[in-house]
Amino acid sequence: MSLLGKLKERNVFRVGMAYIVAGWVLIQIADVVLRQFGVDDWAIKFIVFLCLAGFPLALWLTWTFALTPEGLRLERYVERDPDAEDVAGKRLDFIIIALLAAVVGLEALERFVPVPTTAPVVSAADPATAPAGDAADTVAATAAEPEPIEILENSIAVLPFDNLSADPAQE
Repeated sequence: MSLLGKLKERNVFRVGMAYIVAGWVLIQIADVVLRQFGVDDWAIKFIVFLCLAGFPLALWLTWTFALTPEGLRLERYVERDPDAEDVAGKRLDFIIIALLAAVVGLEALERFVPVPTTAPVVSAADPATAPAGDAADTVAATAAEPEPIEILENSIAVLPFDNLSADPAQE
């Protein structure tokens, strides 16, 4: 039997595909969750490194061992049953389909759900609740001054269509 036939018989391709999709889902979830907790970027890079380093190990384990009804066995001690291989292959196919559905769901969630932005709200202090003395003047002064807006290089100016001048020729 050829090498490709052996790889297919031992489900190496299916396990490899399942590992790639599961690793991608793990990296996406870790990216979202760890950023919410303020974890540094090195943690995400470490998870990506572990996923990449584990890929050859997963393929080697799939090549070396077989999952049988009796548990994990070395491949050389397993007698191949076409019916059992078909059941194991279908199980791996369902796992891959479920992981791909999770990928599609995560991508849809990322693209179509707006990310809430938290902008600081500055409002004038209520005179009834404002502190007395110089602190009240400072609060009122900082509330009245707008914060400078950073203008990006690729920005678009929005101009009104109404004639706001007194000259009717400008319309």
